[in-house]
Order: sequence, then structure tokens, then C-alpha cells
Amino acid sequence: RASNSVVLAIRGSLWPQDWVTDFDCRPRPFELDGQRGFAHSGMLTAAENLSAALAPVVGSLLRSAPYRDLRLVLTGHSLGAGVAALLAALWSGPLSPLGADVEARLSCVAYGMPAVVSPHLGHGLRSRVTAVVCAHDFVPRFSLCSSMRFRDAALRLWRRPGAAAALLEAHQTTDREGSGAEESAREAARELEVLMRGEAGDGLVAGALCPLGRVLWAPPTGCGGGVVEVEEPGKFFRDLPLGSTKDIFEPHLPQNYAARFGGGAGPVPAAAP
Repeated sequence: RASNSVVLAIRGSLWPQDWVTDFDCRPRPFELDGQRGFAHSGMLTAAENLSAALAPVVGSLLRSAPYRDLRLVLTGHSLGAGVAALLAALWSGPLSPLGADVEARLSCVAYGMPAVVSPHLGHGLRSRVTAVVCAHDFVPRFSLCSSMRFRDAALRLWRRPGAAAALLEAHQTTDREGSGAEESAREAARELEVLMRGEAGDGLVAGALCPLGRVLWAPPTGCGGGVVEVEEPGKFFRDLPLGSTKDIFEPHLPQNYAARFGGGAGPVPAAAP
């Protein structure tokens, strides 16, 4: 009531069938605002099913007397974020099943959003959908394309064992000389990632996907700087991160997002890809 909004929240993965949706990550042809691209197959199917069930109810509710002046905000975390963003895409435009008057009041704020659409499709909804990503969260970077790039890079690196061995040995030597083992391991992971990206090149075997809409990114805790806007999400989230479980999985937890983004972020600068 304080924000004059009706909020439709979609939960993240909880049951085994949710994981089936998560990992049905084949890029599926998808058209948005006259542009053709791809979307996450499982999450697009979930959004389509929700749209068929909810659009008549939501549209009718927001046109009724108590709610006709309220905004409609879609939100969610993880799987819920991806489905909420795709639902916002399905409900946007002149053919919206909500009706023009309700469609004009629609927006979406999604946390830890997976890679759900082709980059050029996501750009078209920057004014309506905001994706919030924390640090090196693994999920916004995971897609069939990024997995195949990681596989190809690992295979090429395996064929050059000397390069990886020399890098790791250098950091093991540093550890023995007394520096922090954890920071040294992170630095080794960063250098190995650079090496693997160089080997992988820019060829894409599957359609590249990324978070949809305007993407706000918060650097890891302790690294300085505030929330920034990502100018090119397709490049920024193209590859899987390397690091410890603490670095890439813990940032995705909903309680982490609640702690990092519970208050207002204010104006944000742009982040380079």
C-alpha cells in the first residue's frame, strides 16, 4: 500500500520439478517487439503457463475500483526472477493480455535473474524490467552457451597442461612463502579464467543468453564501489566464473540479496563489459 502497488511475487526453485525447469536451458526461438532471438526454454514455458492462468485474473483485478490506480510490480528470485521477467515480456506491448490500461502500469524487479534471453531482446525492456545481480553470482552466467564455452576452454586447456601447471605452481610457491592461501587461490582462479577465455575465443555453439532488461550489479563485499549499471549484459555475463563455492554460489542465496539490496540503491553509474 505504501508504494501504491500490487506485487506479484514468484518463488525460486523449491521442488524437483523446479530443477527440471531450471535445466531445460535450451535456447528456444522467441520474438519480442518484432525482434527475433532466443529465450530459456523451461522458464519461457513456465511464464507462458502462468500468463494463461493469471492474465485474466490480474487484468480484471487491476481494472476494478479499489485497484485501478495502482501499479503492477512483478518480482522473484532465481527461477522466480527469470519467470517474472519473461512474464513481464509476455505482458508488454500493444497486444498485452492485460489490456492497455493495466499494461501501462506494469514493471518488474528481479533478483539473481538467470540468463533468460538473447542480449538484443533484453535491451528492449530496460525501461520496464530491472535485474539485480550480486557479485560473482553463478546463476546469471549459466546457460547452455556458457557451459559449452567452458567445456571447450577446459578441453583446450587440458591439451596444454604445461600452461595451467606453471600458473598453479607459481601460486603454490607464493603460498609457501607466507602469503594468504585463500587470496592466492582466488588470484590463481582469475588468471586461469583469463587463460581459458583466451583459448575459448568468441565462437558460440548455442545461442548466448543473459539477464533481461536493465541490469544492476553490486561488486563483492569489501571490493569497494557501489551498485553499477551493466551496459552490455551479453558480454558481462557471457562466461561462467571460476572460484570457490563461497565466491560463486553463496552470492546467489536469497538471504544474501536481502542483506545487500534491502534498502534503496539511489543513482547508479555504468559498468564496463
